[in-house]
Amino acid sequence: MTDTVVFPQNRTCPYQPAPAYLPLAEQRPLAQVALYDGRRVWAVTYRDVARRLLGDPRISSDRTDPAWPMMFPSIAAAVGDVQQKVMKIVTALVGVDGPVHNARRKMMIPSFTMKRINALRPEIQEIVDALTPPPAPPEEPEEEEEVADDPNRQLTAADLDVVYDAPRGLVLHRTKKGDRWFAPQRDPRTGQPQTFELHPSEIQQLQTQLQGSPFWVLGAGMQG
Repeated sequence: MTDTVVFPQNRTCPYQPAPAYLPLAEQRPLAQVALYDGRRVWAVTYRDVARRLLGDPRISSDRTDPAWPMMFPSIAAAVGDVQQKVMKIVTALVGVDGPVHNARRKMMIPSFTMKRINALRPEIQEIVDALTPPPAPPEEPEEEEEVADDPNRQLTAADLDVVYDAPRGLVLHRTKKGDRWFAPQRDPRTGQPQTFELHPSEIQQLQTQLQGSPFWVLGAGMQG
C-alpha cells in the first residue's frame, strides 16, 4: 500500500510540483493526502475532474466551516470564534459560497466596467507619472585619450590601414596613429614574406614615383 503523501510540501523548482507529489499522479483522479495534524483530505489530480468539482454546488469555499482543511497550524491557531465572525462578514469572494458570493460579486461588477476603468485612466497616469523617476540624462561618450605611439610596440593588422594596393603586388600600409609606413618584401635568405618599415626618404620617393597612380586606397598617401 502506498504511504499517504504529506500536504503541502516545499518545491525544489518554482516551475514544477514538489517531487514528493509524483506518486499522486499515479492515483488519478483522486488521492488522499495528510495535513499537518494527520487529518486525511482528498487531492484532485485530474484536470477535468477538478473543473467539474469547481462547478458543483456541494463543494464549499467557506473558510469558516469547521470542516475546512487548514493547511498550516499557524493559520488554524489564528482563527478563533471572533475571527470566524469577522471572516463571515469580510471574507473575499473566493471564501464564500452561493447567494453570498453572487451578492458580493454583483456589488463589485460596476467598479470594473470599461466606462469606469477609462474614467480612472487620467488619475492612474498621474499617480504613475508622480512615482516614476525622470529618465537619466544620456551619458556623454568618453573621449579616448590619445596615446603616444610606441615605436617599439609590436603592431597588428588592427593598427594599420592599407594606403596603396596595386594588382602587381605592391601594398603599402600606414599606421592609424602617427605616420609610419610599411611594405612587404621577401626575405632573400628564407624566401618567406616579411614586412619592413620605410624610412621617410623612401616614403617620399615612393610618393613621387607613384604620383597619379589609381591604386591609392585612401588618397592620403600623397600627403606624406
